[in-house]
Amino acid sequence: MSLVALATAACAGGSALRVSRLTNRRMQETVESSFRGAQRGCTARGPMKRIATPIAPSSTVIAARDLYLKENDLSTRVYSEGWYPIAIGPLSVSVPSPLRAREVTALHDLHHVLTGYGADFVGEFEISAWEVGAGLGAWWPLWLITFPSFLLGWLVCPLRTRRAFVRGRKCRSLFAVNTPYEELLMMRVEQLRERLGIPRSGVADRPARLRSQRSRPAG
Repeated sequence: MSLVALATAACAGGSALRVSRLTNRRMQETVESSFRGAQRGCTARGPMKRIATPIAPSSTVIAARDLYLKENDLSTRVYSEGWYPIAIGPLSVSVPSPLRAREVTALHDLHHVLTGYGADFVGEFEISAWEVGAGLGAWWPLWLITFPSFLLGWLVCPLRTRRAFVRGRKCRSLFAVNTPYEELLMMRVEQLRERLGIPRSGVADRPARLRSQRSRPAG
């Protein structure tokens, strides 16, 4: 039964206080359920999720990126459009996306490809930790975006977050590399990994999982 239906039934019986308590309890249960679901994603006993196709080190970066975007139902549109849609529950709100933000988004997606970390809820914690360890560069808005995810990862998946951060400390991120993006795309995955100090097979210690909810536009 929905919260609206509960409220209607309770008001009809003169139980407004009881509805308030039910609503608060339902909201609390929803938050706790989401948190427990993220924690289960950190263990082998969590629910089965879609697994990404492994990236061949010999493939080109552009081919690997396109595969990553396709499997995660993402698009390169966000690299060029001036507005960025953000999903808030059933709603979608568009916020301004300056040029540097679009460039950072494109590099962030390449980090997923190069490291092997998934685009699911926990995988984003891991890639944030890796990026903090490898270096976020001097563009301060990137710190505002990435660091909160890094800190939340310590609460949800502390061991995996710590491992990703430590591994990032041994690598370089694309945020501090001045190579043109188009030139990066023409390289082989293994070449770019070597340039950044990433092992030939990536740094993730388990198969990458695909994201389960739309948070960016597909196309």
